Amino acid sequence: MRKLPIVVTCVAISLSLVGCASNPPTTASKSEGESSQSSLAAGQSSQNKSDNNTHYAGIYTVGIDIPAGGYVFTSEQLYIDHAEDGAQSHVIVHSDSSKKDYAISQYFIGNYYVSVSDGQILDVAGATFKPA
Repeated sequence: MRKLPIVVTCVAISLSLVGCASNPPTTASKSEGESSQSSLAAGQSSQNKSDNNTHYAGIYTVGIDIPAGGYVFTSEQLYIDHAEDGAQSHVIVHSDSSKKDYAISQYFIGNYYVSVSDGQILDVAGATFKPA
């Protein structure tokens, strides 16, 4: 008799999974000029497209997704509000697409300036950024 609730629970979970599989997620088409972001760190905004020169947390290839040059990074409000708890925005500039070496790895609260060159990979967490 104790096995009946377990069997019922397993069947309910199976049916819910089958329902999820029958409704695949839809994908929005990207307009020309939007960057293609394939991976995001946990907790980052899923909004990676540019809007009025503002770029959001994500991974960008300099020279492809964004032009080379200087950028000013601004911590997202959530990170500013929780700075006393140790929350900080983070910018990493990888030397190249292998991501083995990095030129910059900086935690900050507030504003931070970085200059990037073609071929570098820019990895941003907890901040937005605009051209300087």
